[in-house]
Order: sequence, then structure tokens, then C-alpha cells
Amino acid sequence: MTTTPGRLGYKGDMAELKNHWQAFDSTEPLLVWHLRLPAPSGPAGDADADAAVDDALAVLADTGLLVTRRPLPAEEAVFAGEAPRGVSVVTARGAGGALVEERADDAGALLRRLEGPGLDAGWARRFAAPGRPFVAAWTRRDAVSVELCVGFFATAHFDARDTAVHEKNHARLVAARDGLLALARRRGGRFTAPLSLTRA
Repeated sequence: MTTTPGRLGYKGDMAELKNHWQAFDSTEPLLVWHLRLPAPSGPAGDADADAAVDDALAVLADTGLLVTRRPLPAEEAVFAGEAPRGVSVVTARGAGGALVEERADDAGALLRRLEGPGLDAGWARRFAAPGRPFVAAWTRRDAVSVELCVGFFATAHFDARDTAVHEKNHARLVAARDGLLALARRRGGRFTAPLSLTRA
């Protein structure tokens, strides 16, 4: 998936903001990774599917990208913004512009807190929408496989305008991608995982 046109091209006054990453007023993910692993139908296959998903969630948790566990919410609930949110570890700019490491399940709420009460209301409504996770996961199951989808709802792991912040967050992204790729190879599966948002 790609970014919605114009989202990364916001031309407003960003100079006063400590943080440049954004959480948009949309429940559609900006980008989705797809990990498909063999898991035939039947009790043995279902057990394999559960074990594969647990292994993948362990990779995500170890890297800090997403801390959650089964049962995962339904895809429909995630896209509707109604699913329970998992926690992500992110690096951001805190008071005085210092680097801080945060554990948060709501990207928009965290951004509003970090920027403080002076955050422009119109900007906050569009680019710091509360109720959005940094990352969410859901699964799809068919007769021969299980697919874990990892969706990104904020730009924190991709926005390179602040080099120090990007270095920390992107490292988590790369570690998660490498771990899931190794899992796909080990289990004979397939993994599609872009490391950047496609600009319109």
C-alpha cells in the first residue's frame, strides 16, 4: 500500500514543531506488510498457524515495533479504528527537544502531549488524530496458509527529516523486517515488507 496523495507533502508551518512525524485523521493504514506462512487446514495446521503467528508477534515485540498477542483483532475492526491497540516503542522529541523513548498505543495522543497545548488545533485534527496506533496487526486464514498483516498508521518509523529520531525508529523497523524475513525463510513462507512510504 502507498500513502494517500498529499499526506507527506503538508506545506504548513512545521518549524515550531518538535516532532515532524504524523498520525493522520484516517483509519486506513499508510502501509501494510504481508507475511504468509504455510498452515494447512485441520487441527495440526491450526496449531502450526497459531505457533507461526506467535513467533511473528515475538519478533515484533522484541524489536519494540508492536507489543501485542493473540487473539488479534479482525481486519475490519482495525480499519474501522475499533480494535484494541497494541503498544509500540518510539523515539521522539520531548521537552526542550531532547530525545525520549516512549511506549504508546496512541500515536496521535502522544504527539499532542509531546507538542503541548500550543499545538495548532487545525493541524492537530488532521495530523495528530487521537485513537490511531503506531502499528497494528491482524491475520487472515485460508485452507493452506496463515497471513499476518502488519499495518502502519503513523509516519514515525519512516520520516527522515529528523536524523536522530529517524535513526532510532527506522532501526526498529529494519530489525522487525529482518526478523520476519528470517521467519518466512525458516517456515517456507513469503514476506512482502517495504521499508519506506511511497510518496505521491
